Amino acid sequence: MTVMIEGLRSIKKPFIITMLAVLILGSGLPFVTSSYMLRVLNIAMIAYLCVLSVYVLLGMCGQNSFAQAGLWGVGAYITANVTLKLGFGSIPAMLAAIIGTALFAFVLGFAFFRLRQYYFTFASTQIVVAPIITS
Repeated sequence: MTVMIEGLRSIKKPFIITMLAVLILGSGLPFVTSSYMLRVLNIAMIAYLCVLSVYVLLGMCGQNSFAQAGLWGVGAYITANVTLKLGFGSIPAMLAAIIGTALFAFVLGFAFFRLRQYYFTFASTQIVVAPIITS
């Protein structure tokens, strides 16, 4: 617990002020822009999250993986099924997709944890290819 508190204290005040300004401006954005612009920003943020995950895995860890695309598809599949077949709204569907995809990635993480270099890349490729082969 003390390590977490020390980590929070190390965050600089300009960073906190910038993040609060982004949060406040972002929350007011739907009231001042068109629905088209909101859709474009939404798609841009989704792409940004995918690029960020590739940066963390490839840039920081040095592992090449194709699992991001597969896990993105798992999240979309869960969201679509919860919304269309179960009749829930979009927010519960997104929460279900987050939890379901996280559990799926957690289980696969145990299987892929010891793989290195090309073996990790080929195993992560199967997350993307396996649903195509089985359908």
